[in-house]
Amino acid sequence: MREPTDTRSEELNAAKTKERSPRIVSVVLNDFQNDNRVLKMCKTLRKHGCLAEVVALWRPGLELSGQVEEVPYRRIKLKTYSWPSALNFFKMLEFSWRLRWNYRSKDIWLLNDFEALLVYALGALLGLRVKIAYDSHELQSDRAGMTNPWYRRMVIAVERLFLKATTPVFNVSPGIVNIYEQRYGLKNQHLIMNLPEGRPELGHHSKFRDRWPQIHPDATVFICQGKLTRQRGLEILVQAFERLNPDEFVLVLMGFGPMYDELAAVAEASPNIYIHPAVPHSEITDYTSSADWGITNVQNICLSYLHSLPNKLFEYVQSGIPVIASNLEDTENFIRDNEVGLVMDGESIESVVNTLREARELGAARFGAAVLRAAEKYRWERQEPTIVKTFDELASS
Repeated sequence: MREPTDTRSEELNAAKTKERSPRIVSVVLNDFQNDNRVLKMCKTLRKHGCLAEVVALWRPGLELSGQVEEVPYRRIKLKTYSWPSALNFFKMLEFSWRLRWNYRSKDIWLLNDFEALLVYALGALLGLRVKIAYDSHELQSDRAGMTNPWYRRMVIAVERLFLKATTPVFNVSPGIVNIYEQRYGLKNQHLIMNLPEGRPELGHHSKFRDRWPQIHPDATVFICQGKLTRQRGLEILVQAFERLNPDEFVLVLMGFGPMYDELAAVAEASPNIYIHPAVPHSEITDYTSSADWGITNVQNICLSYLHSLPNKLFEYVQSGIPVIASNLEDTENFIRDNEVGLVMDGESIESVVNTLREARELGAARFGAAVLRAAEKYRWERQEPTIVKTFDELASS
């Protein structure tokens, strides 16, 4: 007769635990289709008992609500959606009002990027009072394309006003952590890099050679994956490979973005440049590990890029291949400290060509042991205790 009593007791304990679990809304001003960092943060929080969900912006053709990998999301449909971009402030004001009205009872708002912090700031002016954590994703005051000095000043002013010394702040590289600490005197800042989730095993595949059997058997295959857009040094990479022997050097560009059609035309005319559409995140390792080397050539056009640690850098390592990267400060430090590849002057075609030749001469196997060590060290799961502890402390404060 004790079984029903024990079962009822377990149900009550589970209900009480659920009541005590922090209720977290992760706010992002995009449509939450390709924001893997936001997804991983919420997966981590939910895995450790937090009631985390994502609130994003709706656009035509998308569901208003649903789940991604068991993370619930809701997209807000704005009445001002069709208004011209010159009136974006009013769109943000409406978004802020709707969030304030529907999510004011949440324990914590996790604000992703400056725009989400600004939404919270507008809500605070309307009387919103919730605990916040800030995930800046990059150096918000000096991003690519930020040409208006007044906007930069506004970013710094709003961050200075709403990021208190004890506000939990997550940043993606040591350089950006240092800038935020020196600028705002933050005491509760954490380095949470854009690391992929760990893979059970690091096996190599042959996706590209199977797809393009014309690739010479002796060729070294280099992959550059991610968003195909300007300021990623793609034009320089293409010019470098055009100078090299197609039987020895092959470049695969894999991803999506505004340069896709342009690069597809280049690949069509080139014997050693290939292009592949973006693949589901769950399959990316199988494709990436089909190459011998990974390349990232982000250009030094802003402080955010200078101190960036691109997620593709860690995806290459997690796929078991060494890396060639442009000599950006934090990226170069990572490669040299972990001995996982080579560094080049990514703005010089000559430097790129010479580095590619050095990579082929050295061989990827030379870096194999170091890459395996880095793959074990730099995976998302190793950051989870810091994330969970930070939110537990915030919820109980």
